[in-house]
Amino acid sequence: MVDMSSKCCLFIDNDIRNRNVFSDAMEYISPTTFCFMASTASEALFMLLEERLVPSYIFVELNIPGMSGKEFLKEIKQHETLKDIAVIIHCTSPRPNEILELKELGAHAIYFRPYQFNGICNMLTLYFTDQMAGILPN
Repeated sequence: MVDMSSKCCLFIDNDIRNRNVFSDAMEYISPTTFCFMASTASEALFMLLEERLVPSYIFVELNIPGMSGKEFLKEIKQHETLKDIAVIIHCTSPRPNEILELKELGAHAIYFRPYQFNGICNMLTLYFTDQMAGILPN
């Protein structure tokens, strides 16, 4: 089991550019937070179940190839050690009925993917700082 005194998150997205921007934004907003990356939901499940990673938050792409973000959410909610982890779904444009279904399945939040550095920083301040961020770089 990974034991960390500071916060830890897991970001799941098959696009390396999205992973890099998220990682850079996390480093800027919360440099003491450990940020693990997975390119598939199956890889993330391995990290959670076999390597016993227990992050504070999981950010997962809704339409990731293979096991979708929705299927991933359903799966981790079945595991006692994982069911209380806040799962934030990110996507380009979820349909209103998808948003309701994801909330019913236990998603902590759904956000429309702002893959610009400042947009991700703004979203991350909701989870990794006590107050909204001040001035972000241009």
